[in-house]
Amino acid sequence: LIINQLFIKDRRLEIVLIISLIFTLSLGYYIQVVAFLLLYHVSTKNMGQGFLLFALIAVVLLGIRSTEGTENGELYERTFGRIETIQSQTSYGAGFAVDDRESYVQNALKEFQENPLFGTSRTDVAVGNNVYETLALYGLVGTMFILYPFILLLVWSIKYKDIDLFKAFFVILLGFTHRPFHASLLYFFIIYCIVLMYDRYRKNYNRNQV
Repeated sequence: LIINQLFIKDRRLEIVLIISLIFTLSLGYYIQVVAFLLLYHVSTKNMGQGFLLFALIAVVLLGIRSTEGTENGELYERTFGRIETIQSQTSYGAGFAVDDRESYVQNALKEFQENPLFGTSRTDVAVGNNVYETLALYGLVGTMFILYPFILLLVWSIKYKDIDLFKAFFVILLGFTHRPFHASLLYFFIIYCIVLMYDRYRKNYNRNQV
């Protein structure tokens, strides 16, 4: 969705992606897509279009909500049921966590506090799959390197006064509230592709301005 919004701008593709991703049953996606729609499509000039998009999502969510207690109740449990789980869980002041991730959050936060600069070297403690994972594993120093492409996008959005890029950065940042940026080949490939495409876009833009 971000790549399409920044570089392709195909509205039909965007609608297909939004609807398709609803069926991933990802609570994080629902939060991010609402932010995406608010930031990119709701303004005084296109209130009607924004309303139609929200209405479409509302219909799908209401349909999922209606599955509670039915044969398709898994749809409810993996979406609205997860929200209720979060609300009912005891909070330890460590961010969002669901089910067994609560213990991972606590482990990761403890390891980061004990090893703030370079991260933990322990392999016997589960610290993955939560917002503190990167800090726990790599510390403040390593995290700066891991998250460098995101920092670069933020700097560019300010330097070039690119509101669309800043909005994209904010939507991605929302994802880090419930899932970390895993240091894996696929994750790096995607984010550096965005960095490269934006760099090419700026060079073409500057060339056309000359």
